Amino acid sequence: MSLQNLKDGVWDTYITNTDNGSNQSPQLSWESVADAQLYSIYMIDTSAGNWTHWVSQNVTETTLAQGWASEEEYIGPYPPSGTHDYEIYVFALKEQPSEEIYVNFDSGNGAFFTNIMALDKNSSADSGNIISYGHIKGTYTCGD
Repeated sequence: MSLQNLKDGVWDTYITNTDNGSNQSPQLSWESVADAQLYSIYMIDTSAGNWTHWVSQNVTETTLAQGWASEEEYIGPYPPSGTHDYEIYVFALKEQPSEEIYVNFDSGNGAFFTNIMALDKNSSADSGNIISYGHIKGTYTCGD
């Protein structure tokens, strides 16, 4: 996975929803996965109860420009204080999942990792829909 907005493990201010940021989703790219028809992208703040900052489902591209995600899908980091850990997950899927994924946008999701497993069920409710996933994380400190 490649990101231009992550340097030495620190997210740049540009992607944040702060006075100094632009609240635009980071540039993101990855190699296509054989047999994947679509991808799902999530960004969570693991320091704040898996607060969800990015939810894009049914993505077919593998290169996303900075600012690609809409306001309905992305809200940049805005930690109230201190340093927080922000992680992006990209799941490669064989097809659209059979179940709706229960992830609250711009809210805490304590059960994020349990709920996200619904991606693994295909349209016939069989397991094995997740072919692969990528993960990258960085920090952002309030006041950077």
